[in-house]
Amino acid sequence: DDVVNFKGGKFGNLYEDQAWSVTDFIDLGLPSKTMWNLYNVGSMHPEYHGKYYGWSEIVSKSDYTWDNYSQDVSNLKNYDREQNRIILKNVYFSSRTKRYNKWRVIIAVDESGSMLDSVIYSAVMAGIFAKLPMIETKLVIFDTEIVDLSSYADDPVEVLLGVQLGGGTDINKAVSYCETLCSNPYETIYVVVTDLYEGGHPGYLLKTCGDIIGSGSKMIFLTALDREANPAYDVHVGQQLADRGAFVGAMTPEQLGDYIGRMIQ
Repeated sequence: DDVVNFKGGKFGNLYEDQAWSVTDFIDLGLPSKTMWNLYNVGSMHPEYHGKYYGWSEIVSKSDYTWDNYSQDVSNLKNYDREQNRIILKNVYFSSRTKRYNKWRVIIAVDESGSMLDSVIYSAVMAGIFAKLPMIETKLVIFDTEIVDLSSYADDPVEVLLGVQLGGGTDINKAVSYCETLCSNPYETIYVVVTDLYEGGHPGYLLKTCGDIIGSGSKMIFLTALDREANPAYDVHVGQQLADRGAFVGAMTPEQLGDYIGRMIQ
């Protein structure tokens, strides 16, 4: 092949009878002095398509098949030769929209026998969190056993009013389970609706809650209410939880909304 030389630089190989002139190149100002050719390879006019080549090949062809392709295509394991198309296996999307519900609230509702008078209060409080768009809600009910109702968290009022466990109480077991639902402690709030009458040893509950608060999460213990809407809970355990950094007490829905709003700002 002949080589075109311009100002001491080699700009490309000539194919067959193609002839290039100085005006056929555009100077892009590249440090390498490489210039852009106005013609496609094998073309005698800028508007002609020239010759056809396979990807990374230098020999033109008129027929394209896998058999005459010079490159290794063994790594195209998802290519269907019969249908002549690539079959997508795993599709990934990257959204430019910021997640709106970056905070996660894990609600654990005590459904033991001593909480029967507070079932409506518990349902209302759980429903508040489920309707907040900036929060992802997990919902757990417990007595001595645990039931994860997170898939029904969009309508916790109906769920909580329709399901009653009514056994004993193991708050530490429930809180320990809730801890497994936490992915980012610094953006997680635990809300436990209970009367704090622990069926097991309170020391285990205090240790677990202390570790959760120490990891950066927030803990709220919404205490039970009696039939006259007065707080009814184990004050001694509540005080020890408060000493470890948890909020312990009863709130109206309005107060709870304001409190959570300040917490996540």
